[in-house]
Amino acid sequence: MALARRAFVSGADFWVGAGPPFTSRSRAHGVHLTRPRTGGQAFPLRRKAFCPAWTRNPFVCNDSGMRVDKRLAVLAIVAAVALTGCGSKARLAEMQNVRPPAAGTPDGPASVSGIYRTLRSATLQLRSDGKITMIIPQGDGASSGRFTLQQGRFEMQTSNCGEVAGSYDVTVTGEQKAGKATLVITEVDDPCQPRLRDLTSDPWVYSDS
Repeated sequence: MALARRAFVSGADFWVGAGPPFTSRSRAHGVHLTRPRTGGQAFPLRRKAFCPAWTRNPFVCNDSGMRVDKRLAVLAIVAAVALTGCGSKARLAEMQNVRPPAAGTPDGPASVSGIYRTLRSATLQLRSDGKITMIIPQGDGASSGRFTLQQGRFEMQTSNCGEVAGSYDVTVTGEQKAGKATLVITEVDDPCQPRLRDLTSDPWVYSDS
């Protein structure tokens, strides 16, 4: 019976000869080297992923024959799930903070709290604790102060008007949705012309951010 012999051709590992298919294990490299055999012909050894028995617990092997600690793989999956859950919780909390006002006459600061915008990119923020912030790009810029609201009567004092207070009526129109609910502010008495102009020039539409 012809014996197989090992040969090296251009840096590759070949086996030449006849006989049953040959399999060589390399524990150091974690691979199987196998080849088909036909008498008198040389074939390169083919690489297959191989995990020796001593690597199987608590390790697993990937397709390249590398060992992967099962515990690390489980921790990676748990971390990915936790991050996804945190993102979902943050989004849920953000959605819960979006509370458009109901149509009609508002009866207090909490009933209109939120952020409102106009078509001219002005921003009005009303907080439930009575704080007000206005940003008017085409006007006085940013100003802040305090306001009260009782049965639709909207009274305020803002930094762009000093100690001068203004009084307005406010109603809510539109659907109770972001982008739909709208504050319509009309003057009762306000000597501060810049604030009067900024508050009454355009409707204020509730925004979700």
